[in-house]
Order: sequence, then structure tokens, then C-alpha cells
Amino acid sequence: MTNITDFIPLIRAHVSGCPDNIIQNAALNACIRFCTDTWIIRETLPASDITIGVDDYTINAAANKAPVGMISFLYDKRELDKKTEEELDIIDQGWRTADPGVATYVMAPEPDRILLNRVPAETIVGGMIVEIATRPIDDALEVDDLLYKDWRDTIKYGALAELLEIPEKQWSDMKQSIWYGKRFNFGIQSGKARARMGNMTKSTSARMRAWI
Repeated sequence: MTNITDFIPLIRAHVSGCPDNIIQNAALNACIRFCTDTWIIRETLPASDITIGVDDYTINAAANKAPVGMISFLYDKRELDKKTEEELDIIDQGWRTADPGVATYVMAPEPDRILLNRVPAETIVGGMIVEIATRPIDDALEVDDLLYKDWRDTIKYGALAELLEIPEKQWSDMKQSIWYGKRFNFGIQSGKARARMGNMTKSTSARMRAWI
């Protein structure tokens, strides 16, 4: 993990007079936005139990991280397709009131929540494995090394876009803020492409619990 303060020297020279704590917060905001938009930081949760009678589960990411969304879901070694509730109302009519059974689809109505289209009819120990994308929590002091190693310029651009936009400061510069914002958005698009190719970080330190 990389301390968020490591980004400060990269940014400070472009915002003369800006306090370090404000720079640090802008760098963290850029890290959060980058991870949220790209899904480049990923975790595979340890195998959890499919619990009889429970179709709603809460995702718990690793320490100092928050879930962004679900990437894949294994149900008793079978990967389930991700659908929205609206899609299920079309392809699996009656799923809301169906008898208990074996799930065939999975939903992610919220970043930290997973919902099955069937209430499990039996408990399967270790039958659930989920891969998620994560981001730093809002008050994180450290971020994944990848963000500094491979994306520090992009994070710098995002922080500068925010800082230079602050009005009536000696470092304020709206034109430069817009320029850095465009560079930041370009970096986000590059990050999305890399994540799709599978070049991202993964860990297995988080757990999931049933929503009961």
C-alpha cells in the first residue's frame, strides 16, 4: 500500500501556497474517482456459505476499501449471469415470489449488496465466491500501490483539476483546471481499457456476510 501523502510532492509545485492537507484530500478524491470509474482495483472474496432461506448478501471489502461493484459471481462452482431486476421481470417472470430453489441469476442493486433470483433451498458451505471492484474509503490514508506505480500522473491531473477550480485562491486557475480535468478523464478511459484487458490488482482479504 502507498501512503496518500506520497502524491503531495507531485502536486504541490502546481498549486503554490495550497496547504498540504487540502492537496492530500484532492489526491484521495482523485484516487476514489479513478477506481470508481475504472474498476481497476479488484478483490476476490474468500468462499462464503450459501445460506438456506437467505437470498440477500452484503459485501465487505478489505480494510480501508469500499465496494464499487460486482464483477463475477460463482454459485456452487457455476458462474451466474448478472441481471437487473427489470431484466429479470422479463426473462424470469415470477422470480420475486418463486419457491425456494437454486439461483440462476444474480443482481447487484447496490455496490455492497448482492441479491439472488431464488431463495436458496439448502445451505452450501463455501458455495459462494464473488469478485468485486473496490475503491479507497473516504478517509483512507493509504491506497493500492498500483495507483502510484502506474497511475500517479493521472491521479495528479485529477487532484489539480479539483484544486485549481477552487475560487479566489492564489493558486486558482480555471483554464488550467479544465485542461487537467481533460487529462484526468483521458487517464480514466485508459484505466478502463487496462481493466478490461485484465491488467489490474487483485487480493483475497475480504469477506461477505448474509443480509439477515
